Amino acid sequence: MTVKNQSAAPTDTTRVVLRLAPAQIVDLHCLIEGYDDLAVLRTLAGVEGLVEILVSPGSEEEFENLRLALCREGLPTTRVEEETR
Repeated sequence: MTVKNQSAAPTDTTRVVLRLAPAQIVDLHCLIEGYDDLAVLRTLAGVEGLVEILVSPGSEEEFENLRLALCREGLPTTRVEEETR
């Protein structure tokens, strides 16, 4: 499934679209905000559990490590799309 880009993102970020349980979107948002300058989360389709993550340049590996750790701890996500800008 391809999600249309609804607005222009900064040109030096990596855009990752994830699917997760809609009830866990707020949890993921709060966790990402706890990591200064790691990424920004935006909800694309709350009912479907689709979120867009704009990962800061050079933070792709840190973000992926966090995502995988959260999956192991009970906040599973599935990558739907990734695009480096």
